[in-house]
Amino acid sequence: MAGEAIPIINGHRYDWSSVVIDMGAAGEVSSGCTAISYEVTRERSKAYGAGRAKPQGRTRGRLDYTASITLHKETLDEVLAKLGTSFGDVSLTITVSFAAAENRIVTDILEGVEIDGLTNDHSDGTDALTVAVPLNVMNIKFSKDKELLTDG
Repeated sequence: MAGEAIPIINGHRYDWSSVVIDMGAAGEVSSGCTAISYEVTRERSKAYGAGRAKPQGRTRGRLDYTASITLHKETLDEVLAKLGTSFGDVSLTITVSFAAAENRIVTDILEGVEIDGLTNDHSDGTDALTVAVPLNVMNIKFSKDKELLTDG
């Protein structure tokens, strides 16, 4: 890769304690979050010409975004109270920042995020109750402004 490597001080890399998650109107949820997952995929096709065994090109394709967040039950209740009665219709911008004292801050931005459902599935045990929340995402910008594919 081109460019200078970011020096690692005392061997520290980003870890879960480096993650700061802000759900916009719902507020900062880092301390009540146990997991966040998001991805962008591109579906594209190859174009073949008559009598050609090898592809002659490919389409730009279409992007699809998936995401979910797992919150402690109490944190989810606070988020839902802030979002109101029709919480699934509230569009959010979620920022996920990776910030360790000796490393640069990197921020990913999930845009046009809506909650797609809730499932409470709890069982006996000593672990704190958590809820996985599927999210419907319209766009993801990695490192603030990097996208897999842009329109135009």
